[in-house]
Amino acid sequence: MDNLTLILFLAFTFILLALLGWSLYLTVIVLKHVKEKKQLIKDVQAKGVRGLLEENMREVKKVDERLAELNKIAAGLEKLANLSISRVGLVRFNPFHDTGSNQSFSVALLNSHSNGVILSSLHGRQETRVYSKPVVGGKSEYNLTEEEQEAINQAQRSSNKQNS
Repeated sequence: MDNLTLILFLAFTFILLALLGWSLYLTVIVLKHVKEKKQLIKDVQAKGVRGLLEENMREVKKVDERLAELNKIAAGLEKLANLSISRVGLVRFNPFHDTGSNQSFSVALLNSHSNGVILSSLHGRQETRVYSKPVVGGKSEYNLTEEEQEAINQAQRSSNKQNS
């Protein structure tokens, strides 16, 4: 019987300590809420309900004004991002089969509307020539070589990968 009594005593002691801890925790929470209520009552007495509502409305108005500013900034950034180069395609090739490796290239630099420029460099034994052509909507008013068109296609595909 002594072991059973000891086990029961320890079990009840553990339960009692757990309940005491829980009570202390709940007491702290209640005291915190009471303190907040007292502060609210003090504010209501000092400013009145109308004063508190007006103060809150002024704060809400400030937040609304700041939100409007942030929306304007975001719209400007979005416009700038759409105009900025965000799509790039590069094709290296050898235009002259009697020379070395793929030292020539075409690079397409486009924005989100597929507007921009294509730069092509033709590297030969004696000289290197660089050409540029405007690109609007993924097309140019000038004839495009296969390599230039492939660079544009790569640039447009690179944007699809980023959006996925």
